[in-house]
This record gives sequence, structure tokens and C-alpha cells, in this order.
Amino acid sequence: MAPMTRSRAAGGRVDGLTARYYAQRASAGLIVTEAIQVSDIGQGYIQTPGLHTAEQVAAWRRVTEAVHAEGGTIVAQLVHCGRIGHPVLYRDGAVPVAPSAVPSGEQLFTPDGMLDHPTPREMTAGDIAATVADFAAAARNAMDAGFDEVEVHGANGFLLHQFLCDGTNRRTDGYGGSIPGRIRFARRWPTCTSSSCSPATSPGSSGRSGRGGSSCARTRPPTPSPPPRRRGRRRCARAWPTPWRWRGSGVSGTRCPARRGRRGGGAAPRPACPARPSTAGCSAPARRAAGRAGSRVP
Repeated sequence: MAPMTRSRAAGGRVDGLTARYYAQRASAGLIVTEAIQVSDIGQGYIQTPGLHTAEQVAAWRRVTEAVHAEGGTIVAQLVHCGRIGHPVLYRDGAVPVAPSAVPSGEQLFTPDGMLDHPTPREMTAGDIAATVADFAAAARNAMDAGFDEVEVHGANGFLLHQFLCDGTNRRTDGYGGSIPGRIRFARRWPTCTSSSCSPATSPGSSGRSGRGGSSCARTRPPTPSPPPRRRGRRRCARAWPTPWRWRGSGVSGTRCPARRGRRGGGAAPRPACPARPSTAGCSAPARRAAGRAGSRVP
């Protein structure tokens, strides 16, 4: 079952309703949970669950036990929303963090109405290291809560995706600029999460740049590829279209001379030779056979 945000976790903790919800869907075989923030500053929407406190781990353990009792498998999807956030979501009223101070231009739904996302604070090297540690700690908590696997959310315009896009990553240090720099942050999480998972589990990733979630536009268009070469262009010596006529049918039309030997294709029939009227419309093999029979053209 694909992950779907529910916004039913008051205070960042799931409850009995969440356990019943996932247990009812355990027959799907493999369930990927709704996105679970790895820290308080990683939250992006109202009432989404976390996995960074002891209370949250205990609450998720009831969910995994309910799914396993029904014979299902459940995966924890970990996320940091980056610039997709708002101070009203955080206990200390902090400003969301992101690779660069580029606002999303979008809004957050709250019980009090729609609120504009603020301009995020650019992450320092210390912030990046702390975020990597948050992912590792959340992976350990997922194992303690009884999850079978861990998946890191790297799509839909959230933090990992923001590092990859040059529209949201304008850094000039080792985490920005070139493609190797922009993927550096994403390359750090497999090591930290793998070291936190048991041998029976495996970390995965969710990466997609299609529609859905928040946008992550580019500032520079990609280099266009050269147009593909059309096959058969050199074979067509005469310009399209070429007139043709079916012999004895009175039906005429157009066809490409490059389609020789195909149904409805072939070169246009040649006109009759004045010295040999019987060769009108004949093919090349027929004309050669007529020549060998002694009917030579002057």
C-alpha cells in the first residue's frame, strides 16, 4: 500500500485509530506508512506523526504489532520537509530550514486558514550534520518500534529533493553548485540509516520528480539533446510525394519511393519505351528478362 498522509496524529503521536487503520489494510502485503518526520523542525503539515521521541516509538510499536498480527509487513517512511513548513508547527516557533533561503511560494493548511510558507533559513554545515544524525536516530527508533524496513522520502519537493534541484539549492559550498555537490547530502543518508538497521532489514529510498507534493523548479533548463536522425532519409532520393498509378485499375495516388518492396510502396512505374511498347509499367527484372530474350532497346 502506497504512503498517504493522514494528518491524524495529534501532538505528533499516532493512536489506536492509526493502529486499526493499518491493521485493516495488512492484507495488502506490504504497507508503506505515511511520511514520518525525523525531527520537530522536519514537520511540514499539521498533525503528522514523528519518530524522534520515546512516546512516539511506543505509539508506533502498537501499530506494527497490529499489522504483524494480521500477517502484514510495514515500512516506515522517514521525511524531513525542509522549506515546506511554518513556525506554527514548531514548539519554539522556529523558521523552517532548507538548502538555500528560497521560499516555496505555497501555503500551509491550518485550522485557522491558509498561511504562506515563510522564507526558510539556509542550513549551515552543523545543521546538515544534525539532520543526518536525525535520520540515523529515526531509523534506529523505527527498528525499536518493530518496523520491517525503512524508506527515506526523497521526492515531492521535500528536503532531499530540495538539495538535488538547482532551483532550491543555490549553495556555493560542497553541497551545491555541480551535480556531485547537490547529490552529496542524499548520498550521506544510506550509510547513516544502514548502520542503524539490523541485518534483517534494509533501507530504501523514494525518489520521484513527477507531479504531487511541493514543486521544486529548476532555474536553468537542461541542455537540449540533438534531434534523432530519421532512418531512411538518404534512401529517399526524390522528394515526397511521388505520383503512382496501379496498372489497369485507373486508381492513382502518392507514395514514398523509399518504401520499396512494402505494401503499397515502390518506385513509380516507368513509361513505355517507344521501341518496345510492351514494357510499359514493367519492373526492372522484367525489363532485364525482355532484354535477354532479344528485345533490346536501341
